[in-house]
Amino acid sequence: LGTPASLSIDERVIVAARGAQVWLALGDPGRAADVLATQPEPTAMSAQAAAELALAQCQVAISRGDSTAALTASQRAQQHSERANTFELRLRSALLSAQALDAQARSTEAASYLQVARRLLERAIEGLSPSERARLRHVPAYRPAFVTAPSAPGNADAQQDARWRKLARLSTSLLAEPTTSR
Repeated sequence: LGTPASLSIDERVIVAARGAQVWLALGDPGRAADVLATQPEPTAMSAQAAAELALAQCQVAISRGDSTAALTASQRAQQHSERANTFELRLRSALLSAQALDAQARSTEAASYLQVARRLLERAIEGLSPSERARLRHVPAYRPAFVTAPSAPGNADAQQDARWRKLARLSTSLLAEPTTSR
């Protein structure tokens, strides 16, 4: 995979990472690994490029059955994705981290990453129409996140829920029809 020298280091790394994903899709993890092996150290690039590289390395390790390398790469991807702070990278790293942990039979930890992915997706679909939501829920890559049970509400959500329950009780008692005793 040749990339023009006129591209910045970040652009070259992202092109290489996406190229490795193409090789994986074509069923050649060896070529994918070769493409990634020629890339510079993550310290020489932006957080986004480093996250893309780590995500591709994780995918290659998963395809080769190397769960230890996949977990290490997924942890790097998580760190870089948080620094890059983009929806796509955070979602992809959460889904791949769950997959890497699942490969090591660490289903409880994998479920926590799937819950992170679900929260990201739920926030993203808030403004969509019901038909668009349904289409998004049927995307095969997102299915593991949507199958996961929603996480328990946080403290702020619990307080808000308690206030609504109290309001509902008060309104019920205020609007209740008076009964006469016989």
